[in-house]
Amino acid sequence: MSELDELKESFDEIKALLKLAVDRFSVTQRWLSIKQAMLYANMSRNKLKRHIDEGDIYGTQKGGKIFVDRDSIDDFFLDDDVRSKLRIDEIMKAG
Repeated sequence: MSELDELKESFDEIKALLKLAVDRFSVTQRWLSIKQAMLYANMSRNKLKRHIDEGDIYGTQKGGKIFVDRDSIDDFFLDDDVRSKLRIDEIMKAG
């Protein structure tokens, strides 16, 4: 592979990553499609649906489509962060 081909391939990969980042972080609406929610939460479809089914993330089905509450995704991760911080604080106090 020539140096020019390698540069083109690297450029294409960078473009794809930038598109993913823009898609993920430019979400402003509250209700997301499954695909948007997957990008936003950086989860596979199965994992996202499992969290919806378990009630960790709120989703609703309307007209055959599933819509996911973006705020509930944020709350899900925040809850995880808070639990982690509390556990770290416990370990630090014990040690």
